[in-house]
Amino acid sequence: MYNADKFFTGQSREFALYNRALSASEVLTLSGDNTAHGHPRYSG
Repeated sequence: MYNADKFFTGQSREFALYNRALSASEVLTLSGDNTAHGHPRYSG
């Protein structure tokens, strides 16, 4: 088990690399959280 990072104490279920930055809506879709709302400052 990797234990070199003393600040991360959780677990990760998935890991993915992308060749570009994901949009906010793509991140929301991938997270599976359909209850999140955009930050008022950034949601147009």
